[in-house]
Amino acid sequence: TTELPPSLLYAQVAIRGVVGPRFNRRRQILGLALRVPDPSFITVEQGPAGGRLAVRAIEDLLQFSPGRASTSTVGLSRVRGVVTLTRPGGPTYVSDATGGAAVLNHSAETLAVGDLVEATGFAEAGTFSAVLRDAVVRKVGHAVIPEPPLLTVGEIVEANWDSRLARIDAVVVDQGFTINDQRLLLQAGDALFSARLQEGRLPPFGKGSLVRVTGITLLKQPALD
Repeated sequence: TTELPPSLLYAQVAIRGVVGPRFNRRRQILGLALRVPDPSFITVEQGPAGGRLAVRAIEDLLQFSPGRASTSTVGLSRVRGVVTLTRPGGPTYVSDATGGAAVLNHSAETLAVGDLVEATGFAEAGTFSAVLRDAVVRKVGHAVIPEPPLLTVGEIVEANWDSRLARIDAVVVDQGFTINDQRLLLQAGDALFSARLQEGRLPPFGKGSLVRVTGITLLKQPALD
């Protein structure tokens, strides 16, 4: 497999190759695969669009803006925000004054909480908020993260406080761990939710302990009965 040059990222290209459908075992079509002998079969028709993109507010992702869309930038968005949680290849969570977003996967980049970054990628609908996928992340500075607000479960849901830093007081129901993380099962009012720690070690908490947890909120659809 020949590795394609990074300069093709976000460029508008014409490709000559052999198209073949992809099916599952039920003969349902999953998509198309385009096979190309070598990079000479790829022609750049318009240079990368990423350099021409204006920074959008996170709350504006996926919102219709007249005159913004073009054949070369449909679905491509750029946001600027402060890193609130990160992993080397994603997901990385960023926030600005209007909201928070998850950059699900991105170019390898050594980032730290508090870094100010520009993320350019393809916006798509998440469960409650827009997310960015297949992104390039570039560090542009450093910023002080505002003190996260102390919220209730109801306030988090009502304000759609998704993918953003928050603090919440809750009672420990149970504690456990998996190969990848450690978890606390917590209760605040009538709501049960979990808190995950992917690095470090949690101290043992007795059941019934009252704790204050600070972290990134991830809203999920309730399971259907």
